[in-house]
Amino acid sequence: MAHKNILVNVLGRVVARRVMLFNDGVTLEHKGLHGYLRALTGNVVKMVPVGGGDSGEHTTTKGVRVVCGSYEAFLPDGVGYR
Repeated sequence: MAHKNILVNVLGRVVARRVMLFNDGVTLEHKGLHGYLRALTGNVVKMVPVGGGDSGEHTTTKGVRVVCGSYEAFLPDGVGYR
Protein backbone atom coordinates (compact mmCIF):
# COMPACT_ATOMS: atom_id res chain seq x y z
CA MET A 1 0.00 0.00 0.00
CA ALA A 2 1.46 3.35 -1.02
CA HIS A 3 0.55 6.88 -1.98
CA LYS A 4 -0.21 6.94 -5.72
CA ASN A 5 1.99 9.98 -6.43
CA ILE A 6 5.04 8.26 -4.91
CA LEU A 7 4.54 5.16 -7.11
CA VAL A 8 4.03 7.29 -10.23
CA ASN A 9 7.16 9.32 -9.45
CA VAL A 10 9.31 6.22 -8.91
CA LEU A 11 8.00 4.45 -12.03
CA GLY A 12 8.70 7.59 -14.05
CA ARG A 13 12.42 7.21 -13.23
CA VAL A 14 12.69 3.50 -14.14
CA VAL A 15 15.08 2.75 -16.99
CA ALA A 16 14.27 -0.95 -17.51
CA ARG A 17 11.48 -2.01 -19.89
CA ARG A 18 9.91 -4.37 -17.36
CA VAL A 19 9.48 -4.12 -13.58
CA MET A 20 9.39 -7.09 -11.20
CA LEU A 21 6.94 -6.70 -8.33
CA PHE A 22 6.94 -8.77 -5.15
CA ASN A 23 9.04 -11.84 -4.41
CA ASP A 24 6.99 -14.16 -6.65
CA GLY A 25 8.32 -12.45 -9.76
CA VAL A 26 5.25 -10.71 -11.20
CA THR A 27 6.63 -8.65 -14.11
CA LEU A 28 4.86 -5.83 -15.92
CA GLU A 29 5.91 -3.39 -18.64
CA HIS A 30 6.95 -0.24 -16.76
CA LYS A 31 5.67 2.48 -19.13
CA GLY A 32 2.23 0.91 -19.28
CA LEU A 33 2.07 0.44 -15.52
CA HIS A 34 3.20 4.04 -15.05
CA GLY A 35 0.43 5.35 -17.30
CA TYR A 36 -2.13 3.01 -15.72
CA LEU A 37 -1.35 4.23 -12.20
CA ARG A 38 -1.33 7.87 -13.32
CA ALA A 39 -4.83 7.47 -14.78
CA LEU A 40 -6.29 6.11 -11.53
CA THR A 41 -8.31 8.46 -9.37
CA GLY A 42 -7.66 8.35 -5.66
CA ASN A 43 -4.64 8.87 -3.45
CA VAL A 44 -3.77 5.45 -2.02
CA VAL A 45 -3.00 2.41 -4.17
CA LYS A 46 -2.95 -1.12 -2.79
CA MET A 47 -1.20 -3.74 -4.93
CA VAL A 48 -1.46 -7.38 -3.85
CA PRO A 49 0.10 -10.43 -5.55
CA VAL A 50 -2.50 -12.97 -6.70
CA GLY A 51 -2.28 -16.60 -7.84
CA GLY A 52 0.59 -18.47 -9.35
CA GLY A 53 -0.04 -21.62 -7.35
CA ASP A 54 -1.17 -25.01 -8.58
CA SER A 55 -4.21 -26.23 -6.70
CA GLY A 56 -4.44 -29.69 -8.21
CA GLU A 57 -6.99 -29.46 -11.02
CA HIS A 58 -6.28 -25.94 -12.25
CA THR A 59 -3.51 -23.37 -12.17
CA THR A 60 -4.49 -19.84 -11.24
CA THR A 61 -3.14 -16.94 -13.26
CA LYS A 62 -0.35 -15.04 -11.54
CA GLY A 63 -0.70 -11.28 -11.41
CA VAL A 64 -1.43 -8.21 -9.30
CA ARG A 65 -4.72 -7.02 -7.82
CA VAL A 66 -4.87 -3.22 -7.78
CA VAL A 67 -7.26 -1.32 -5.49
CA CYS A 68 -7.52 2.47 -5.61
CA GLY A 69 -10.56 4.07 -4.01
CA SER A 70 -13.63 2.19 -5.25
CA TYR A 71 -11.76 0.88 -8.31
CA GLU A 72 -10.43 -2.70 -8.34
CA ALA A 73 -8.64 -4.51 -11.19
CA PHE A 74 -6.43 -7.51 -11.97
CA LEU A 75 -3.23 -7.10 -14.01
CA PRO A 76 -1.94 -10.47 -15.28
CA ASP A 77 1.78 -11.31 -15.15
CA GLY A 78 3.89 -10.53 -18.20
CA VAL A 79 1.44 -8.21 -19.96
CA GLY A 80 2.27 -4.71 -21.11
CA TYR A 81 -0.32 -1.98 -20.76
CA ARG A 82 -0.22 0.98 -23.14
